[in-house]
Amino acid sequence: ADDAVASLRVHFDPGPLIGEISTRTRIAVSVYVAKNVSFTLRRLPKDAQDGPLALCVDGLAMPRLPEIVRLRELLREELGQNLTAEACFAWWQQHKDTLFPLKTSKFHRLVESLIGMRSFQMMPAALHSDTFWGYMNTSDLDIEAFEFHRDKAKGITVTARQRPPQSPEDEQARVQNALIARKMLVENRKTGGRLCPSAVNVAAMLYGPDVKQPGAQLNIIIKLLSAAQWWGRGSDGWNQWDETWLCTDKKDRFGRCVEEQGRVIWRVAGHKQAPSVRSRDTESKERTVLLGLSPLGFASLCILVLMLWLMRGLLPAAL
Repeated sequence: ADDAVASLRVHFDPGPLIGEISTRTRIAVSVYVAKNVSFTLRRLPKDAQDGPLALCVDGLAMPRLPEIVRLRELLREELGQNLTAEACFAWWQQHKDTLFPLKTSKFHRLVESLIGMRSFQMMPAALHSDTFWGYMNTSDLDIEAFEFHRDKAKGITVTARQRPPQSPEDEQARVQNALIARKMLVENRKTGGRLCPSAVNVAAMLYGPDVKQPGAQLNIIIKLLSAAQWWGRGSDGWNQWDETWLCTDKKDRFGRCVEEQGRVIWRVAGHKQAPSVRSRDTESKERTVLLGLSPLGFASLCILVLMLWLMRGLLPAAL
């Protein structure tokens, strides 16, 4: 296109790739990367010096967990016209262990990772219902472009432009999801940002400008889409069934972060198991070499490297 400044095309073989996002991010989507992915940087119009810089994407999607579609169908059948946040959460509490057992249900583990937190248990019951209502109305994220903005207080922020929904059901979920996300940003962005920064920043990326708020913090979105270097199951309770439970940053004994990592574990589509990884105590540099050079680790690094290039080099001058 005439307004294209730069374009990057990547071919993955084997592919396509599926990225499982760490449960502790509390985001009910995965990441899909097609065999052929392209990124195109669009030039700003001459009369839009204060406008966003757009990075168009083709071949990247963030579909909701398949269990959500099944859950929505069950709730519509069971509750009919009584499809409210309170009724849906009450139904979930009654049926979650039989229909969505923690051992096999990523969605159940994700919900439990937030609602089951001791600090969250102390919050009003209405917030529990509203939180579950938000999860069950998760829609597919079909990203058409990332848009970068200069914010005086936040620095560089990012918003996303989506393609139209692919089905009436997904459109309905997106409309409801937008209402929930906007309300959360207005009422609880600061508090929510401490409990689940990834989820809140995805909401800000999609809907922040709608409520006159800045978009997402760029560093959090980069981290969310970056390949993990270590992961594994927990040692007890339901997290013993969660392959992503140890996908966290390293902290010292004082709780200070000493090493960050990404939040996506990549698989070739059709492969149910994640690639093997050494224990969390393995020397960091060795892990980075092993995984950083693999196709699975490289998948999200393409996105990461390009975003970093934009942020550190081109963005300050272009915005």
